[in-house]
Amino acid sequence: MSSGLESEDEEEYSLDDAIEHIGFGLYQIRLIIVMGLSWIADAIEMTAISILAPILLCEWKLKDYEEALVSIVVFIGVGFGAMFWGFIADRYGRFKSLFTSSIVELIFGVATALSPNFASILVLRFFVGFSVGGVSQAVTITTEVLPKSSRAKSTVFLMFFWATGTTLTAALAIFTVSSIGWRWYLALLNIPVLLFLVAAFFWMPESPRYLLISNRHEELFAMLQKMAKLNGKTLPPGSLVKEEHSVNQGKIVELFLPKWRWTTVKLMFIWFVASFSYYGIALLSTEILQTNINGCNPHFISNSTKTVCVRLTNKDYVDFMWTCLAEFPGLIVTFFFSELCSRRKAMVILLGGSAFSFLLLSICSSRTITLIILFGARGLCSGAFQIVYVYTPEVFPTNVRAVGLGFCSMLSRVGAVITPFVAQVLIWKSYFWVIGAYTSSLLFAAIFAFLLNIETKGKLLLNSTLDDIHLNKKEYTEISDEAKYLCEKENLSL
Repeated sequence: MSSGLESEDEEEYSLDDAIEHIGFGLYQIRLIIVMGLSWIADAIEMTAISILAPILLCEWKLKDYEEALVSIVVFIGVGFGAMFWGFIADRYGRFKSLFTSSIVELIFGVATALSPNFASILVLRFFVGFSVGGVSQAVTITTEVLPKSSRAKSTVFLMFFWATGTTLTAALAIFTVSSIGWRWYLALLNIPVLLFLVAAFFWMPESPRYLLISNRHEELFAMLQKMAKLNGKTLPPGSLVKEEHSVNQGKIVELFLPKWRWTTVKLMFIWFVASFSYYGIALLSTEILQTNINGCNPHFISNSTKTVCVRLTNKDYVDFMWTCLAEFPGLIVTFFFSELCSRRKAMVILLGGSAFSFLLLSICSSRTITLIILFGARGLCSGAFQIVYVYTPEVFPTNVRAVGLGFCSMLSRVGAVITPFVAQVLIWKSYFWVIGAYTSSLLFAAIFAFLLNIETKGKLLLNSTLDDIHLNKKEYTEISDEAKYLCEKENLSL
C-alpha cells in the first residue's frame, strides 16, 4: 500500500494543493467550534476586568490608580504570554501551546476567586493574562487548514465566539454579582475554559503546516487523509511532495527580513492602537455609564473625587451588555468589508470609522444617545481588531507565523497596558483629552494600514521565509546577513 509520499515517476502535489483540493467542510467546522470554545474562555477573562475593577474599587476601597492596576497586570501578563506561547507554538507545536496555556488559565482563574487581598489578586490576574496570551494560537491553527477562499470568513466566524464570550460575561454579572457575590461570579466564568480542555483533549489536531516544516511527513499525510475523509473528499492524485525544512523555527529576526521589515513595523503600531482602542472603549463604557459623563458635562469627573464609591447596578450591567452585543454587528461589518475589498482597505475603513465614533463621544447627548454611540464604537473597534487578526497570520510564513502573531500581540498589549491609565485615571483629569487620544491614535493607525504594501486576500500562505526569498528575489535588493545565513544553512543560492 502506498504511503502517499513522494516517489519517482509519480505525479506530485504540495500541502497547499491538498488543502485547496480538500476544501472547506466538516473538518474545518469542527475545528472552528473547538477553537471557538477557547476564544469564549479568553474573551470572558479579558472582559471581566471591566466589571471586576469597579467592584474591587468599592469592596476594598481602592484608589483610582489601584483600580487601573487590576486591568494593567492582566495586559502585562498577556504581553509576556503572547511571545512565550508563540515561541512554544513554533518550536513544539500549536496543540501543546494552546492546550497548556488553557490549563494555566483554568488554574489561576479559579484561584482568583479565592484571592484574600489586593496583592494576591494582582499576582493571580497577571498569570491569568499570561495564559490568555496563548489564545492567538487558535487563529494560527484555524488559518493553517483553510483554503484561501475561506480564510477571511472563517476567521471572522471564529470571532463570533469572542463576541459570545464578552456578552456572556456581562450577562452573568447581572444574575450573580448582586446576589451571590463577585467571587462566585469569577469562579463560574471558568466553565468555558474547562469545556474547551475536555473538547481539545479528545479532538484538537496539530497544524499540518507545522508538521510540514517539522519534517513529520508520515503524520502530515495521515492528517490529510483524515481531513479529506471527514470532508467527504479524496486527496489529489499522486504523492505528497516530501519537502525538507529546517526545524529551527520561530526566530523573531526573520520578521525583519527585507520583505516583511516595514510590514512588521506598521503592524506593530496597528496592533498597539487596535488593542488600545478596543479595551479603551470597554473600560470607558463602565466609567461613562457609572458617572454619566459626556460632552455636556466633561468637567463632572475632573471636579469630583472617588471618596464616595458608586457601585455598578444591574441596570449598568444591562447597558454594558448592550455595548458588548455591538460586537455581533461588528462581525457582519468585518465580513462584508473583508469580502468586498482588500484586507488593507478594510482596515483603513474600520480604523477610520472607529476614530469617528470616538469623536462622537465628545458631543453633548442624552444617556440613550451616548449608549448608541458606545454601541457603535464597540462594534467598529471590534471589527478593526478582527480584520487585523485576519491579515497578520496571512502575511507571515508558517515557520514564523505563530511567533509573528505572538510578537504583534505582545506589542498590542503595550496599548492595553496604557489604556487603563487613560480610561480610568486620566479621565478624572480631562475627558476631552481622553477622547482626543483615542481618536488621533486611530487616525494614525488608519494611515499606517493604508501604507501596508502586502495584500493577502486570495493568496496562498507561504511555508517559510525561504519560499519568499526565492520567489521574490527582485524585492531583495539588499539581502540581509540573516537571509544569507538561512539560505547557506539550506545549501541554497541567492
